Amino acid sequence: MNRDIAPATVMADARAELPRVGGMFIAGLTLATFAAMMAFILPTAFSLSVALARIAPGQEQVLGGLASVGALGGMLTGPAFGIWSDRTRSRFGRRRPFLAGGAVVGLAGLVVLGMANSVGSLYMGWIVTVLGLNTVSLALTNIQADRLPQAQRGRVAGLTGFATMTAPVIGVGLAVGLVRNQFLLFVVPGMIAAVLVILLGLFMKDPDTRGKVLAPLSFASVGAKYVFNPRKHRAYAWNWLGRLVFFMGITGSTTFTTFFFAQRLNMPVQQVAGVMATISLLGIVGGVVGGLGSGFLSDKIKRRRIFILVGAVGFAAGSVILALADNMAGLGIGILVSNLGVGVFSAVDQAIVLDVLPERDTDAGRYTALMAFAQGIPNVIAPVVAAFVITIGAAGDAKNYTLLYFLTAVFALAGAVIIFARVKAVR
Repeated sequence: MNRDIAPATVMADARAELPRVGGMFIAGLTLATFAAMMAFILPTAFSLSVALARIAPGQEQVLGGLASVGALGGMLTGPAFGIWSDRTRSRFGRRRPFLAGGAVVGLAGLVVLGMANSVGSLYMGWIVTVLGLNTVSLALTNIQADRLPQAQRGRVAGLTGFATMTAPVIGVGLAVGLVRNQFLLFVVPGMIAAVLVILLGLFMKDPDTRGKVLAPLSFASVGAKYVFNPRKHRAYAWNWLGRLVFFMGITGSTTFTTFFFAQRLNMPVQQVAGVMATISLLGIVGGVVGGLGSGFLSDKIKRRRIFILVGAVGFAAGSVILALADNMAGLGIGILVSNLGVGVFSAVDQAIVLDVLPERDTDAGRYTALMAFAQGIPNVIAPVVAAFVITIGAAGDAKNYTLLYFLTAVFALAGAVIIFARVKAVR
C-alpha cells in the first residue's frame, strides 16, 4: 500500500460523517479571521514602519528584528497552546477560551505599541501582540479542523484566505485616517478584532468538555509533541516543507513593503499609506478572484495540487513585475498579479492542510500549530535575511529591492513544486 495515499484516505473516510456547516457560521468565521488578521498583519505591513520612522529614523533594519523576535515567540508557544486547547476541559468547550483570551492579550500588546516611545517598548508590545493574536489564529484554524467536512474545506479556505489577504489592505486604508495618532493606529484594529473574535466565540458551537478523560502529561511528553514523525505522516510532512519554502519567499518581501513603495515612488514613509491603499485595491481584486475562485473550484472538481502550482507561478510573475517597477502603474500590476497567485495558493493549500491533518480528533490543535511552524520559521528567518539582501549592491540610502523580489519568486516556485510533486495523498 502506498504510504502517501493511505493516511489521507483513512482521514477522509473518518470525517465523512461531519455535517455541513451553515452560512452564518462561515460568515462569522470569515469576519473574525478578517479582523484578527487586520490587527495582526497591519503592524508589520505598515504601522510598525510608521512608528519606527518616528522613534528611530533611518534604522529600517530594526523592523526585521521586530518581525523575527515576535515570530519566534509565537512559533515556540504555538504548539503548547495547541496541546493545551486539545486537552482543555471546560463548560465553554476547548476552543472558545483561546479565542477570547488571545483576543484580549493581543489587544493589550497593541495598546503597548500605541504608547511606545522607544525601540525597546516596540519589542515588548509586539511580542505580547504576537502571543495573543497567534493564539487566536491557531484557534480559528482548529475550529475549521473540528467542524468542516471535506466537501466544504476548499471554499471556506478560500473565504478565510481572502479575508487574510484583504485585511492588511483595508487596514492600510483605515490607517490613512489614523496615521498621525500612533495610539489609535495600533489600538483601533485591535478593538475591532477583539469584538468580532469574541462574538464568534459566543455564538459558535463548542461542546462542553468537562467530562473528557485524558492521560496526564509531563514536561517530557509535551516537548515530544513539538515534533512529529515525517515517515508516519508523509503527506503532512511534504506539505509542511513546501509551505516553509513558499513562505520564505513571501515573508522576505512583505516585511519591507512600506519602505519598498516609499523608495520606488520617492515618497516619505509617512505619506505612502494613501498610495499603498489605492494600489492595494488591485490586490483585493486579485485576492477575490484567486482565493474564492480556486477554493470553490478545487472542491467542485476534487483537485488541489494543480492549483498550488498555478498560484505559485502567478505570484512569481507578480514578484518579477514588482522587482522591475518604478512607477504606480507597474506596482499596481505587480500587486494584482502576485495577490492573484497568493490567493490561489493560500486557499487551496489551507484545504490541503485540513485534508492531510493527522490525528485530528485528539491532536488537531497540536498539528495545526506544528503546521504553523512552516509559516512561523520564515517569519523569524526571512526578515533578517531580507534585511541583509537589500543591502547587497545598495547605493547610498537606496536598498536593493530588485534582488529581494527576484529571490521571492524563486522560493515561491520551489515551494509549490515540492507540494505538487510530493503530496500525493491529495489529488
